[in-house]
Amino acid sequence: MLQAARALMFAKGYRPSGNSQHIAVVRFAELFLDDETLVAFDRMRRKRHATVYDMAGTISELEAEGAITRADAFLDTVEALLR
Repeated sequence: MLQAARALMFAKGYRPSGNSQHIAVVRFAELFLDDETLVAFDRMRRKRHATVYDMAGTISELEAEGAITRADAFLDTVEALLR
């Protein structure tokens, strides 16, 4: 999801900079995504951060399956915006 949002950002002529690039990408995505999609994106970003930097193993199999479903829908949305 993050890479798709970054692609959208790059396609619109912008690049994130600084220490909080992931948050910058989410804030940029606010300009193009509906609230529900944006909330899911930010929630996934936070969950990823916690898993990578804080404590591994905090995502259940059910959560992972839901993440894949949300990511597929997110990619469809971003692809439509890039057309």
